[in-house]
Amino acid sequence: YDFRLVARAGAGNAATNTVPLRIDNRPPVVTLSNLSDGAFVGGVREFRGRVTDDVLVETRIRAGSNLANMVTLASQTTPEIFGSLATWHTLALSNGPAVVEIVARDALGHVYSNLLDVTVDNVVPTITVQTSTSIFDPAFRSWTAAFTISEIATVVATIRTDGGTTVRVVLRSNASSPADAITWSGRTVGGVRLPDGSYEVELFAEDRAGNVSRSTTLFVALATDVEPPVTILTASR
Repeated sequence: YDFRLVARAGAGNAATNTVPLRIDNRPPVVTLSNLSDGAFVGGVREFRGRVTDDVLVETRIRAGSNLANMVTLASQTTPEIFGSLATWHTLALSNGPAVVEIVARDALGHVYSNLLDVTVDNVVPTITVQTSTSIFDPAFRSWTAAFTISEIATVVATIRTDGGTTVRVVLRSNASSPADAITWSGRTVGGVRLPDGSYEVELFAEDRAGNVSRSTTLFVALATDVEPPVTILTASR
């Protein structure tokens, strides 16, 4: 908007002055794309997102074990369409509860503020295979490995040929502590039955903070022939 001031004298003389006027009743908005309240974080964590405001003065992101022990991770004075807003080296903190504070303010005094409660976790999950059949069970058309795991995690079984070619990846989301199992059908992801032979299987566990561990390599003999032998007798003279 323009604010125009006009002054007139009794003799009809006039003076005009125009001043730009901005009306803004909206505070800045900060949106994080990869962090939310209640999240688990570990390692070096990059915060990505956007900051929107036409007259932004500053966006500041802080983090710490509590509000009395906060460290500034980043401060910027320009809006961000979408990109990196801060980087947090979580190894500087002990494992456990932590807080992340995001504050943005503009030239008109509007303030955006958000406080996120998160959990720092830099402990690698432990996964141990307890029982697994080394031979594919043709009767049930499956192979199963039972394992113990130290915490809730996503477990992935990678199946490879002897030559190292990956033929299938089996996902077990939210595997629960202390024991769970993963099953393979002997087929590719497209449902194609794989040829009989020896296959290698590795289990990988990734917890909610992104920490990853792997099991020892398992060897599975795939044998899908479920038909019993047939004997044909012929008469002879």
